[in-house]
Amino acid sequence: MLGLSASLVNGPLGAPIAEKLFDNLGITSLRSHDSGRALRFAPPLEAAHTASPEKLLSREQWLEIVISSGSPSIDAAGMPGCLRLAKALEAGEISAVELAARLERWNGELDAKDPPMRVLVALDRNDLARQAKASNERRSGKCGVLEGIAVAVKDELDLAGYPTTVGTRFLGSSPAEQDAEVVRRLREAGAVLAGKANMHEIGLGVTGINPHHGACRNPYDPERVTGGSSSGPAAAVACGMVPLAVGADGGGSIRIPAALCGVVGLKPT
Repeated sequence: MLGLSASLVNGPLGAPIAEKLFDNLGITSLRSHDSGRALRFAPPLEAAHTASPEKLLSREQWLEIVISSGSPSIDAAGMPGCLRLAKALEAGEISAVELAARLERWNGELDAKDPPMRVLVALDRNDLARQAKASNERRSGKCGVLEGIAVAVKDELDLAGYPTTVGTRFLGSSPAEQDAEVVRRLREAGAVLAGKANMHEIGLGVTGINPHHGACRNPYDPERVTGGSSSGPAAAVACGMVPLAVGADGGGSIRIPAALCGVVGLKPT
């Protein structure tokens, strides 16, 4: 069979067969696909002051979210971390429903920009609202360690109710029926799962440029790449959409975009 296949490809029918294979695999359409405005890869040769996350997410916006009698503890990136948000939620200074509504609004504002940031590729507003409401109701009883904290999930991991496209057009034809193990544990810990985050197609690349969902842009400078393949999770944290996100790392896929987006990326040993 292998010999026959080799003869067909190398013989007079080789070119038409190869062309047909390229068409069926989507390679032909990918080659001609316009993924949007080109992004620069190399950093500037001279020091430059690029737009920081504060330009996208003002301190005033976060101060509105995290109400405090004193000066709120804001980390170097200009947004509260998980601990600060957890304390605010526990104290009743803010609710999971309010945080979820602001997340949805912020995602819409980012994608309405020119060019769009394309941090999340899927966000079910009804599911987000249901999770947040359930988290609020659990406040009267036993709460998880991440109760009410929004967490974005890389589109490589199953999140029940969402398709897992792995950054492609041909995967994820139907929604996942159950959560991946890491997602299940996050849900069990009380996290509000904030949809699917963008990624480099099939995880095979380090730029974060995706021809199907759009290029995920760096919050520090939208004209530059986020790195990949976990582009969306890194950008989601860097722009203040969520304080925590889940990626996957086989060869730097969490650590590279974390470094390019100025956040902490952890690959467990």
